[in-house]
Amino acid sequence: CDSNAQIWLTFRKSHAAWVISLRLSIQRHAGLQPQAQPFGKPERRHRDATGAVVSAIARAAVSAYPDRMTVSFGRHLLILRHAHSSWARPGQRDHQRPLDTRGEEDAARLAEIVARERLSIDAVACSTATRAVDTLAALQAVIGEAVPVAYSDDLYALGTEAYYAAAKNGGEAAALLIVGHNPTIEDFTRSLAQSGEEEALAAIAAGFPTAALAIVGLDRPFGEIEPGSGHLCRVIRP
Repeated sequence: CDSNAQIWLTFRKSHAAWVISLRLSIQRHAGLQPQAQPFGKPERRHRDATGAVVSAIARAAVSAYPDRMTVSFGRHLLILRHAHSSWARPGQRDHQRPLDTRGEEDAARLAEIVARERLSIDAVACSTATRAVDTLAALQAVIGEAVPVAYSDDLYALGTEAYYAAAKNGGEAAALLIVGHNPTIEDFTRSLAQSGEEEALAAIAAGFPTAALAIVGLDRPFGEIEPGSGHLCRVIRP
């Protein structure tokens, strides 16, 4: 029933948020404090011979604005594919598949990037599938529990029209995050952003891996987006 489903979603969010909060706490005690950065080029992370963290972002292969890029956009749509998930167990529906260890680690790294760069997220639309809910829960530890979230079965079950509909419901948000699934999320991104930065377009052309985050700039309200109206600014791969 709806109440049981809501209880389950709340439990999954709380558990995943606790895991990422613990990891971020450990990192902060190791001296890894967030650095405020805009939507431009990120710091990069390197490791010494012992594997200790010695700079900013863990294993991030990132495309960003070129230095000459000065165009700003009134709104940004952040498009996130859920992190890596396990195979369905006997008797388990695809909708119930949780993140596996790799997925939890990738979600943790992505949350770290969002925290370090202070990427603004004002509203969220998220698939109701467990693997999407768990991915979002990792991010909510850093974007804040007060950010409104709309959970949608359509983002799990339907095609690109569901993603356009979710984006058009972004209202007055300046930055909307959509968490969904492939291949639909890749089709949606390519349809929406037919222009973009060279490195970002090349990254999307190579595929949309799990836990990848595409940032699309918009020069219009969310309610007015249509195919080709976005500019692909950046792709983050934790």
